[in-house]
Amino acid sequence: MAEYHFIGGDNKTYGPYSLEQLRQFIAENRLNAQSQIQVDGGPLQPAGNFPELMSASPEVAQAQSPAAAMPGPGMPQPMIRPGKLQAIAIMTLVGGILATLFSIMWGIYAIFVAIMSFGVGCICLIGPIYQLVAGILCIIQGSKLLGKNPEPFHAKTKNTAIMQIVCIICCDWINMTLGIINLVFLNDEQVKAYIRSRGGQI
Repeated sequence: MAEYHFIGGDNKTYGPYSLEQLRQFIAENRLNAQSQIQVDGGPLQPAGNFPELMSASPEVAQAQSPAAAMPGPGMPQPMIRPGKLQAIAIMTLVGGILATLFSIMWGIYAIFVAIMSFGVGCICLIGPIYQLVAGILCIIQGSKLLGKNPEPFHAKTKNTAIMQIVCIICCDWINMTLGIINLVFLNDEQVKAYIRSRGGQI
């Protein structure tokens, strides 16, 4: 009989377990298709690569009673989505909206300065253009992070956080602050463990 091991959300190896035990973990959402699985000492692979794991038997697929769903001693605890990930998504989206609005206001002012200085002031448009691009990218990223399947998009959150910080060149203190908070939250161990458990990275 094959022996299965897997990497938990805490980055530790659990096992050995039987095929039926792992199928039950998947049915109880303790593991998913991205969880890293090892069979009989072979290489680690996503659970989705093992059809025998993803096709749950009728017994496993039935609704589990509260007592049965509770992890016992030595069983992996289900990973709960940290609230900081929701906060990161909201701060990215709000920062993007504010940056877009601020860039439009600064852009109008920069165009006025350029006209009054016979084109010499066109250099003033560099800041608003950057802020507009950063704002649009943050809106897109924040919308994806607030979607139904945000896991594949966490890797780009660090980039948008840095873009928010750079908005300080346009005197955008709000986005600079939000970007710094986002970076701090992304470095939280619980957040990183959750993202790794879903097969993602930062």
